[in-house]
Amino acid sequence: MEESVDRVWRKHVYVLIMSTGVQWLQLLLTIFVLVGILLFRNRLAVGLPLAVIFGIMVIFFCLWTLVHFNRGLRAGSPESNGDKSAVARREELLTKLSTPLKRLVRLISILSTLFVIASVIFTIAVARQWLWAPILMYYLFLIGWLAIEIVDWRNDQYILTEDRIIDIMQLPVIYERRTEAPLAMVQNATTYQKGIGAILNFGNVQVETAGQSQAVFFESVWRPREIQEEIFRYIDRMKQATRERERAAQASQTQRWIESYHTLAGGVRDIRYSESVSADESIHIQWKIVGPADRKYRTWMRWDTISRLSGGEYAERIRAEGKAWYQGGYEFDGIGEGLHHVRGFLPPPGQQNVYFRIVVWFEGDMPLHSSPEMIIVIREASRV
Repeated sequence: MEESVDRVWRKHVYVLIMSTGVQWLQLLLTIFVLVGILLFRNRLAVGLPLAVIFGIMVIFFCLWTLVHFNRGLRAGSPESNGDKSAVARREELLTKLSTPLKRLVRLISILSTLFVIASVIFTIAVARQWLWAPILMYYLFLIGWLAIEIVDWRNDQYILTEDRIIDIMQLPVIYERRTEAPLAMVQNATTYQKGIGAILNFGNVQVETAGQSQAVFFESVWRPREIQEEIFRYIDRMKQATRERERAAQASQTQRWIESYHTLAGGVRDIRYSESVSADESIHIQWKIVGPADRKYRTWMRWDTISRLSGGEYAERIRAEGKAWYQGGYEFDGIGEGLHHVRGFLPPPGQQNVYFRIVVWFEGDMPLHSSPEMIIVIREASRV
């Protein structure tokens, strides 16, 4: 079966670009102005120093930022329009959670921006040699703002594992919400694309699950249809693995039934042994073989210090009556039926249990094992 690997998606980079458009434009315009001044400074008739030009540009950018903040504050008030779809509920929740934090951040940013404007105006008018300090402070603020937006973009993750689907929504520092559902409960996955999302091939994936009111929602992810197909592939893979486990369990149960039938209907009978022996005491096991009167057979004991239920087939074997292992096809232990023993078998040192089964092989047939597994507990050696 194909090995599954956890898949992780984030929002499309277009979402990040749009949320950081003001910052990027200011940085790009600054670089453009700087390059222009360096290339054409000999032709410029402006007699202002470079710091003053940047100071005027910073004032313009600060005013631009104030307008942007003001728009963001007006758009930050949650308004319910009665639409209670999964998308609407998610957007309303995000707005309610983020609005107080955004208001605080924007208030601090507005105060900082006004301080920068005042500092620039003061240094242009009074102490021009200090002008680089407020300019640098503003651009550090701009880069920090950009870094916060990038962290916020990376925080939201959409994860698909071999048995679960997970939607992690985070706001830096203050909030994290994790919505997940077993793949076995997924009923449908629907994709939504519109506007620029249809052009750039990004959109939403809504995963509906049984018995769960909150849908798992992948927002603004790239190639939503491929994600939808990947979810269905993981579901099919999980169902196939479940069917294989059920078949293996059924086969194991059938094998146990067959072993029990052979033990009862014919083969190994009347196994006698001490269920507990001292570490310095030898083990004695007796059993009876019952089969067709004219059938030759061989019989032996298979054992290990590890249970067959957890460690596979037994690694050791002992032939009845202490005989050497069979040397050829002509050597048998009996015909039809017989009584057999293992005597003088010392338990392995340092072990607590010996697990064993008796095996019989009738000529021309498959070996039969006694069932169920038998256990001999090893006690501490007796003290004299």
